[in-house]
Amino acid sequence: MTKPGLLRTVFDHSFLGTVPRHWELLQRLAWRDIESRFRGSRLGMYWALVSPVIILAIYTIAFSTIIQPRWQAAVDRKTDIALIYFSGLVVFDFFIECLNRSSNLMHEHRFYIKRMVFPVELLAYVVLIGASFRLVIGSSLLLVFFVLTHGTLPLGVFFLPVPIFFLALIALGVVWSFSAIGAYAKDVGLLVSALSPVLMFVSPVFFPSTMIPETFRTVLYVNPLTIPIEWVRSVFFGFDPPSVTASVVYMIFAVAFAHFGFRVFQNLRREFADLL
Repeated sequence: MTKPGLLRTVFDHSFLGTVPRHWELLQRLAWRDIESRFRGSRLGMYWALVSPVIILAIYTIAFSTIIQPRWQAAVDRKTDIALIYFSGLVVFDFFIECLNRSSNLMHEHRFYIKRMVFPVELLAYVVLIGASFRLVIGSSLLLVFFVLTHGTLPLGVFFLPVPIFFLALIALGVVWSFSAIGAYAKDVGLLVSALSPVLMFVSPVFFPSTMIPETFRTVLYVNPLTIPIEWVRSVFFGFDPPSVTASVVYMIFAVAFAHFGFRVFQNLRREFADLL
């Protein structure tokens, strides 16, 4: 086998290979998944925009007039406090949506598994695209409000898709592994529901990582949300970015974990039809 042929074979059997093979199907499933969230509501898909605007408005009022957080002394504008929290929440919501949907994913789509030949590994990408839809809306609002309050856009914003891409790889690994195990044991869903609120409080969403004592800060960086959140805030608000070493380790881990989750899913999927 020639080298290009070998690389093609490796790619086709990797976790990325399923996307080009089923691209049109993925588009249809992803759009149906996004549309189903707003079906029956009066505002429809406008809720995707209205909801984060309401959150940002509440944050702006609360943190500029009522609450005096630790970040107050570190920023020049009071409105930046709301944007700081909102930027962390946008990243957190993206990841937590993937996590919360993962455990019951196979049960929700049992029809595809039991009645037809279907690339079930594609469902993880459907979840990822659905979460990315909200991420894009939230990020766009962040950019608009930042430009309105600062009058300019930081050049580093064009770099931010990089850490978000690697967070997406970790999210894929989570969805594949948790959905596969969740097909065998519904306890996974209960565990995820219990741990999801905890994840928010061990992520630097509402506090700067510098608040954590140096001896415990390494534990904070085990959290897959820490590196992307800190990169976002370093670009927009000038905080210290994660170190190059931490960022490189994070990227390597993201690729490895996505591959791990995909292999776990492929090994366990053989019993899905009988279990569901």
